[in-house]
Amino acid sequence: MRTESTDPPADNLRPLVITDERSDGSAAYNMALDELLLDSDLASGRLVCRLYGWRPAAVSIGRNQKVAESVNMDVLREADISLVRRPTGGRAIWHGGDVCFTFSGLTLGSGQEVSAFKSDYMRAASAIVRMLRFLGIQANISAGRPIGQVPGGVKSPCFQSSGRFEITAGGRKMVGIAQYRLGDRFLIQGSIRRSAIDEMYRKLFFAPGDVGDAAYDQLRNTVTSIEEIMRRKVEFGELLKAFVYSIEARLSNRIEWAAHVDRATIDNMKNEKFDNREWNYRF
Repeated sequence: MRTESTDPPADNLRPLVITDERSDGSAAYNMALDELLLDSDLASGRLVCRLYGWRPAAVSIGRNQKVAESVNMDVLREADISLVRRPTGGRAIWHGGDVCFTFSGLTLGSGQEVSAFKSDYMRAASAIVRMLRFLGIQANISAGRPIGQVPGGVKSPCFQSSGRFEITAGGRKMVGIAQYRLGDRFLIQGSIRRSAIDEMYRKLFFAPGDVGDAAYDQLRNTVTSIEEIMRRKVEFGELLKAFVYSIEARLSNRIEWAAHVDRATIDNMKNEKFDNREWNYRF
C-alpha cells in the first residue's frame, strides 16, 4: 500500500477539453474517440474531458452485457438503430434526448490504492453536480438505490435505478456513470438526461403489454431531465459552458481547447472494434 504519491496535485494539472466541429457523432465514432483518450498520451499528465451527443441516436450497452438480454433486437432491426458496446460497464442506454460526458486520466495519489476506483468516480460526479448547479438544478450524488423487483420479460436499462456516484435531482435519477480502469488510468463515461424519457425507450427496453407498460411508467416516475426541471429547451452551447465551468471551478486553472483529434486512428479503431460485430455482439 502506498503511503505517499508523486502524482501532481490537482491544481497543477492542465485539463484538456476535446472538442470537434460537431457537438455529436456516430455511436462507433464516440466510443472510438473515448478509447483513444484512454490509450493515448493525452491523459498521461492531465484530465481529459468531453461533452457530446449522438447522431444518429443509438443504443449503447455495457462492456459485459449480453445483447439479447439488454435490448429488444426486433426493434433495433426494424428502426435501423445502431448498437455499440461501450468500453465501460453499466447497463443499456438509448442515446436519444441525452448528452454524454467523458473523463479520462491518471488516478490522483490518494495514499490508498483501493480507493482509486471510488475517488475517480467521485471526482467526475462532483464535476457534473457543479455543472448542473451552474444551470440552476439542485443535483446530488446518489448513495445508491436498489433496482427492486422488475417484472419478468422486461429489459433493465441504465436509468431503471440509481447506483452509487450517479446523480439525482429532486429524488429522481438524471445521470448514469460507469468506469473502466487500465492500470492507473481510468475512463469514465456518463449520460445526462437532457429531455424526458421518450417512447423509443419503451420500445427498446420493455416488453409489450401491461407488464412492460407498468415498468415503463415506473421508469418515467423515477427519472428526470435538464429540460423538465428548467422547463425550456436547452441548447448544447449552454450545456458546454456549464461543463467547462465545472472543471475550471474544481481545478482552478485554464481550459485548453483541442479542435482536432487523430482521425486516422479513430477510423481504424471504429473499423476494428466499435463498428465490428465481434465486439458489439460478443455476448
